[in-house]
Amino acid sequence: DAFIEKYKLKHNLEISNRTWAMSAAITYIKQLGFNRKKGNGFTDATHGSKSGVFTYEEKYTWLAVNFIKGYLSDYLPYIDNGDEKKWIKDYSLITTIHNPTEDFSNSNERKVDNFLNPPKWMINETLTPELPEKEEISKEIVKIVNTEPSLDFKKWLVFDDIDFDSSNTNKRGVAIYNNTALSNSSKTIDSSITIQSHFASKEDIQKLITLLSQDDEHYIKNHSIDFLAEPETDTYSNPSDIIWMDWIGETGSIEYFLENSLFHPSLSRVMRRNVEGEKEIYIPSKKTRKLFDIVELDDNKLINSKNEVIGIIHEVFKKSYDDYQEIVVLDNSVLNSNLKKYGLKMFWFASVFIHKNHLNESLDKEFNSQRFRKYIIWTDENNDIKNRKFWDEKFSNQRI
Repeated sequence: DAFIEKYKLKHNLEISNRTWAMSAAITYIKQLGFNRKKGNGFTDATHGSKSGVFTYEEKYTWLAVNFIKGYLSDYLPYIDNGDEKKWIKDYSLITTIHNPTEDFSNSNERKVDNFLNPPKWMINETLTPELPEKEEISKEIVKIVNTEPSLDFKKWLVFDDIDFDSSNTNKRGVAIYNNTALSNSSKTIDSSITIQSHFASKEDIQKLITLLSQDDEHYIKNHSIDFLAEPETDTYSNPSDIIWMDWIGETGSIEYFLENSLFHPSLSRVMRRNVEGEKEIYIPSKKTRKLFDIVELDDNKLINSKNEVIGIIHEVFKKSYDDYQEIVVLDNSVLNSNLKKYGLKMFWFASVFIHKNHLNESLDKEFNSQRFRKYIIWTDENNDIKNRKFWDEKFSNQRI
């Protein structure tokens, strides 16, 4: 606004921000030589997105948009969400720069390979119970939902090998993220388990365990436990670029739960957009990447500066509203040695959600049953996995 006001005074014009931008874009497009008067008035994508196949009009519009953004960033400071003024150091902060290599995972060859050699499900115990035969379905669903699940979290966190599909690295893996959703065989009950890891000092982890045991009003207890960092880029980013471009900043990398006590989320949420559409991807956060020397993402493999595979991003999907699994796992020996080196330990927040399958039209629509449980998980002096439940309610953020 300040720039436009000065522009209006200098040129003695009455002009709005939008009119200035449209005028600049049209002038630039004409300078490029585009002068057709009839053409396509519509595009496949809307609301600021880019179509998989551009019309000429869309192509030149995006050329103008990127030119104007680049020009302004060279001469005007940038303000984002009320923050202080700052100069753009990386264009990825203001525009999506697509990396074509991100499309390789969606190539026909890759799809054929996934069809012939589908990724493995890593499920070591029952998540969603079966209904007993010859029982009233509604009552049994309520009974199962309200029964504390007998889960062994170690089976969702520790794996014999970090590479689930080849199982030949001989590297024991520990999950920093596991998000698994399954229905039972009768499609009457759905369950999901979501586990996210964080790093903190041993003393702060103990403070957090005590806090969650005693303070019913603490915000961690009553709100989402999805503590995630995010790269300082435009809406969409390329996960592989975020990992090797170590100069890109990150928000949400520290969470204070008391005045002088904190933890670091191990995950960063990246919104990727390619020819298949948009998708949320979870990768190791910048803090995690520095701790464990992760410098590259090659397909689904996390690689360190010695060109060693030290982690895997593993996904199994069927279709929308169906079973799925996402796991990010790192080499256990690398985890332990580096955490010890920096005086940190790892802990996890876990949520377990179980409910009636709302998409099953054969079930009584007049009743609903669901339960949301939250846990904190840590390792003791003997490296045994311990857990404590701190939430058991119908909803994730409301007591009734």
